[in-house]
Amino acid sequence: MFSNATSYVKQKFDAAEIANAPYPHIQIDDIFPPDFYKQILSNKIDENFLSTLLELKRVGSAYPDTRKVLSLKPSMPFLPDSYRTFWEQAASWLLGDFQRIVLEKFEPYIIHRFGNIPQLHAETLYTYDRSTYALGPHTDSVKKVITLLIYLPEDASLSHLGTSMFVPNDSNFTCAGGPHHKFHQFKLLKTAQYKPNSLFGFFKTNNSFHGVEPIKENIRRDLLIYDVQVVKR
Repeated sequence: MFSNATSYVKQKFDAAEIANAPYPHIQIDDIFPPDFYKQILSNKIDENFLSTLLELKRVGSAYPDTRKVLSLKPSMPFLPDSYRTFWEQAASWLLGDFQRIVLEKFEPYIIHRFGNIPQLHAETLYTYDRSTYALGPHTDSVKKVITLLIYLPEDASLSHLGTSMFVPNDSNFTCAGGPHHKFHQFKLLKTAQYKPNSLFGFFKTNNSFHGVEPIKENIRRDLLIYDVQVVKR
């Protein structure tokens, strides 16, 4: 299944264009083969195995506790056997063939930012957000290089709950990364649709403002967050 997924996903990335305004970003529908996506849906990870980012000491106290995550790794013996094998194999593939495809696609941007290809580290977070979740416009950590959001709903009924792109009211305003800003300081440019098996991603810049507008529905929003970060040198 994963060898077939590699050729399929590579074709998807090869065919997709990276739009450069207001910052480099990409959107791809049907990012995984249909059978692969069905496997993901049938192996959704129970909330009991997820933790808040605050519990993991990844964020400060201001970050909402309505987002819970699990870092996917090639060995996760604490998961039930019923879906452990799938996610361990998926993690190995995401950190192998999938990572090579992503880095190849964004290579010109990486070289432009760093002058070369630095040592990079990728991580996949199985994520769910529940009602009341919101995330003000921000550009991501200074360590971030690429962020991909792969949406995992059963259907398109909650398509309006995707990640939004923002531009500051002050056209000269930029942010190296870190703080989350107030919504009223920005204009909403567009919102990626939270559709089954779709990908929205971007290259980290000082103006890569993105966020999630307040979720008011009583829902569970599943997704994979795929981050590529630079390793400190």
